[in-house]
Amino acid sequence: MKLEIGEIYLMKRKRLKITLDEVAAYLGCNKSSISRWENGKMKFRLEKQYMNYIDQKEINK
Repeated sequence: MKLEIGEIYLMKRKRLKITLDEVAAYLGCNKSSISRWENGKMKFRLEKQYMNYIDQKEINK
């Protein structure tokens, strides 16, 4: 079974203990949009910014 990119970033976000509230505040969007993207239910226009945010948190951990 192949994981979608949203699922991979959901696991990364949880491993880093980053909340949906934190990411939503940073991106200026609602957390339900992020959650739906992470769960493969919709496209997300801020996908690249989201991934960059999580990746930077992982690097600076």
